[in-house]
Amino acid sequence: MRTVLVGVLVVSASLCAATKPRAWQTGTVIETDHAREPEPVAAPSTNVTVVNVPPGGNPYPSAAAASAPNMTFHRRAATWQGFHLEGNGYRFMVMCPVRRNHTPNVTVNGPVKYAMEKGKFYLLDDDGKEWEMTVLEKLLLPAPVPLLLPK
Repeated sequence: MRTVLVGVLVVSASLCAATKPRAWQTGTVIETDHAREPEPVAAPSTNVTVVNVPPGGNPYPSAAAASAPNMTFHRRAATWQGFHLEGNGYRFMVMCPVRRNHTPNVTVNGPVKYAMEKGKFYLLDDDGKEWEMTVLEKLLLPAPVPLLLPK
């Protein structure tokens, strides 16, 4: 029994040691914007009204559901919050899905912490909450040109 307990402790300690903290960098929020997904259009050959089909969902109902005419399928429309950030010589355009009253709290032209790991973008907002975002664009900024004054 004691060896099992020691084994469990060793495994849990190794799992805790495997997770490393994120390499946070400081950047600046340039601008923010939000957008709602457009309403999907039902196929004209069906007699079933399809409203707000989930991403990756089937816009055509099953055979049992299709036998009942004029059915309506609803879901909440997704709202996306987009951000333009600059930091470490790059400009990022990122976005994440948000719900009402659950958006990242950031200040435009203010500092923000971010991290990129294995193609995923993480943003730490002003409240200290971590948000995982989708990178839409990563732009390398040109190097600053030194100003030469005449002698």
